[in-house]
Amino acid sequence: MLTEREAFNSRRTFFFLVAGYFLLHVLLRVFVSNSVELDEAEQLILAQNFQWGYGPKLPLYSWIQRSFFLVFGVNVFSLSLLKNLLLFCTYAFTFGSAREITHSDRWAIFAAVSLFLIPQIAWESQRDLTHSVLVTTVAASSLFFFVRLLKHGRWWDYLAFGALAGFGLLSKFNYALFLAALLLGAFSMKEFRPRLLENKLGLGLILGAAIWAPYGLWMSNHWNQATSHSKKLSAVSGAITTGVVDFFNAALAFSGVWLAFFIIACFICGKKDGSAPRDPRDIIWKRFFERILLSELLMFVFLIVFFGVTSFKDRWFQPLLFFLPVYGALILSRRLSHKRLKGATAFIVVIPVLILFILPSRTLLAGRLNRPCDLTAPYGVLSDQIKALGFENGVILAPNSLVAGNLKLQFPKSKLFSAELSSPGIPKDKPVLLAWEGTPPSGIPISLKEKIEAIRPGNPLPDPHFLTAPHKFLPEHEMSLGVVLLR
Repeated sequence: MLTEREAFNSRRTFFFLVAGYFLLHVLLRVFVSNSVELDEAEQLILAQNFQWGYGPKLPLYSWIQRSFFLVFGVNVFSLSLLKNLLLFCTYAFTFGSAREITHSDRWAIFAAVSLFLIPQIAWESQRDLTHSVLVTTVAASSLFFFVRLLKHGRWWDYLAFGALAGFGLLSKFNYALFLAALLLGAFSMKEFRPRLLENKLGLGLILGAAIWAPYGLWMSNHWNQATSHSKKLSAVSGAITTGVVDFFNAALAFSGVWLAFFIIACFICGKKDGSAPRDPRDIIWKRFFERILLSELLMFVFLIVFFGVTSFKDRWFQPLLFFLPVYGALILSRRLSHKRLKGATAFIVVIPVLILFILPSRTLLAGRLNRPCDLTAPYGVLSDQIKALGFENGVILAPNSLVAGNLKLQFPKSKLFSAELSSPGIPKDKPVLLAWEGTPPSGIPISLKEKIEAIRPGNPLPDPHFLTAPHKFLPEHEMSLGVVLLR
């Protein structure tokens, strides 16, 4: 057992290293490129204003990102800082949940670093995700306070959990599945049921409902906008087999690396006799996580059978299965010796070190790899050419978020609109720049013609200019932008 001082030093070292890791990601992201990928670009468009709703996108991430822009400016640093702060919180709350359950700093650290065994969290969340990052953070913090209220029953844990439930429902729709599974899993256990029947839970959930209510009111008045992406569920009547297969493929893609590591650690490296005495509380928490998993499985079966859902993506599982490392730490805490625990932790820590080198190398070594990417796109040089045409500030219309978001970085005082995102009214009294990627050069996209016809009907459009610049780190590959300037 660690002494209290050793435990404190262990926690302090862990949080210092994890904070340093994500700070390095921020610095590398700023250093590597001033261009952005798709989800980052989307936030540059959505977070231009505070709005109750942003079409089918839940608003919380954009509200927070807008606040970061106001403090730190509209730049890559603001984008990266928010994401990495959220990721840090996910690891911190995972540590906290595991420590509450295992009563061990060593196993809490192991659970937190085991998140690096989940590619969607360790790699994809760092590369280009936004809403999935936020909802996973909120789910991780919800689990932490839910465990605390189940253990201690203190009123502030109920209120914190209720508030987080409200924020989760403003983060991403799949949080609702996690919240339902969390409550169902606990309610199905006689050990936890009394905690859920206390009035304090009702007060907490009322607080959450109050947090969600303004968006709910907006949603009721803009139902078509809010649900316009529901087709992503790909409902096909009667295709149950397809849905089941795709569900398990997506779930395995999300958790496969962690699952393989867990099986090896548990059944190959673990104690063969399983003779370590097990605390009865461990059995209760083990059943709790298994009930959550069962509840989630039943809900997905319901979606497949009764709604004909046939398509699933691995990132949808982030707020639903992020707690697997906590569950794994609980199981392995009675099967791995201290020596093997240290070895397993050291093995996992190699992964973030590799990510720190590999992630920026995709851009820095693009020339050697002969693979242009979004971060090598030369929007800075192309924007200088746009300024030479006489455009400095006004309205920019682009057919997609990727082009619009990247131009927002170059023209931060301009209002940017993407044809693929719902947006408020476009100003009619400012210079307008139509811009689209034209590699090879192509005519004005129909979506832009429709947008400009709505605000300036009957005006013929001049012939476009095609601006060209070589990709950053990849001079043999060029990118072209088609632009039309309307004064």
